Amino acid sequence: MNTCIQITVNGDKIVVNRGAVLSDILKSRGYRFAMPCGGRGICRKCKVSADGKEVLACKYIVTQPVDIVLPEFSDGKYEELTEKAEGVCRISTDIGTTTVETAVTDSEGNILARVRFANPQSVYGADVVNRIEYCSKNGARALQKILIDEIKSRLKNLLGKSAKVERMDFAGNTVMTLLLMGKDCSSMGQYPYTPLFLDSQTTSAKELGFEFDCEVRTLPCISAFAGGDTVAGLLTLPEPSRGKYSLFMDLGTNAEIVLFGENGYTAVSAPAGPCMEGANISCGMSAVEGAITHFKHPDKVEFLGEKPSGLCGSGLIDVVGQLYKSGIIDDSGDMREDFRLAEGVILKREDVRQYQLAKSAIRAATEELLEYKRVNKRDIERVYLAGGFSSHTDVDNAVATGLIAKEFDRICVAVGNCSLKGCILYNRNQKKADAIAADAEYLDLNSRESFSEKFIKFMNFGV
Repeated sequence: MNTCIQITVNGDKIVVNRGAVLSDILKSRGYRFAMPCGGRGICRKCKVSADGKEVLACKYIVTQPVDIVLPEFSDGKYEELTEKAEGVCRISTDIGTTTVETAVTDSEGNILARVRFANPQSVYGADVVNRIEYCSKNGARALQKILIDEIKSRLKNLLGKSAKVERMDFAGNTVMTLLLMGKDCSSMGQYPYTPLFLDSQTTSAKELGFEFDCEVRTLPCISAFAGGDTVAGLLTLPEPSRGKYSLFMDLGTNAEIVLFGENGYTAVSAPAGPCMEGANISCGMSAVEGAITHFKHPDKVEFLGEKPSGLCGSGLIDVVGQLYKSGIIDDSGDMREDFRLAEGVILKREDVRQYQLAKSAIRAATEELLEYKRVNKRDIERVYLAGGFSSHTDVDNAVATGLIAKEFDRICVAVGNCSLKGCILYNRNQKKADAIAADAEYLDLNSRESFSEKFIKFMNFGV
């Protein structure tokens, strides 16, 4: 039997090995599609058409010639530039697990152009756990290459012919930083979760695969679960008043929370999962065109673009908060039936459970951190909410669900993607960044028996 067969993907004829998994074929050929669960068949978001029949790419075995049609893939790209950057410039990149944002700046840090796009590594899974699993089995090369190739492609639209890149800086969580450098991150998948490095890394752009003749630096990480993106965010924040503290909360896939004041920095990481960024939610999506960003019961929705097609993080917080306030969701998180938000956009009971898991992890970690440092909530001066959707977060709804303590409802400040801002600042603040990373204390929740008790407690709403 011939081991090779010809199939068609979106009109392109390609030769593949008989018996191969379709998702593996698509990834190897550079096709973009959604597969946030990493190919376990759980999320069901890798649906494609195979000879007119809907199938899951991660479960479809190619045994004969077939015509594959992929759905349109939205990567959430936006570009901000008046014209392409010219002359001497620098490039700063925030590598988020879900979203990547790159800015081209002048030597003073003024942004000349920027672009944001979905992290292409998402075809290997929406969260770091799936990517660690892939790396442990297949190495880091594919994950590194797909990311760098995408950044290179985006930079072509931002850099003019006379642009001369003199430096590149990258901020990301510890796993993203390892993968950028092409390093094995499999040790991050098992106790004691020891990464190959935490300190800032220096290499050449050409060594990583870029064509620029310049130096590349990564921001230092605090711990395995508090990375360079956290350090970057902290670089942008003011010190609290004497005798007071501030909280930094990055509500991403792996939520980082940092308490800081006169006694330095103490960080904790909450295993929130990717639901706050739209993954693991049945109609979830990033904050791109079609995303519902706000909701008020019973039927007022605000969305990006012309037509609602899904639910992003801020919209999820609003919907759950509003339905809880209205009694449709009870204290235990139960909802009698699915709730329709718009045509084709439905909040399901299992979506509420995903939200509960995320918000409980974040809230329990926050309480554990304050208890560990013996800091009273009334001594918190500011709570800085970071992350791509933080500027859209309705604090009242976040408080109603228990994501944020009610004592903080009037002191929350949205700071958006401060990781990118801090990455830009890194060139002039390397000593401060290195000091934060080296001196910060990290609280390991695995060593705290009381965390499990708090996690169970905060699964409920109204606490």
